[in-house]
Amino acid sequence: MDLLPFLQWNLNNIYIRSIGMSLYKYLFNFKFELSVDRLITVFRILEDILERRFMREHLRKDAQFAMDQANTFVKRYYNSKHHWEEFEVGD
Repeated sequence: MDLLPFLQWNLNNIYIRSIGMSLYKYLFNFKFELSVDRLITVFRILEDILERRFMREHLRKDAQFAMDQANTFVKRYYNSKHHWEEFEVGD
């Protein structure tokens, strides 16, 4: 979901010290209030974003662990098939 309208609303409703009011109050001569339903929607969106980030981080860690295990297996298999041999001069 797009957060841009919510961010724009917040920026326009912030108190600006130089003009002594928010931009909305300056432009429209009254302060816009955020309804409770809209506030709940904003919190649900933020919660969803945080949950996705949490899941993405754990999936990334699981994928990294699986790749490390695969690399270890391949290294062990390669090392079991190949042996280091040293030769003396004249061999």
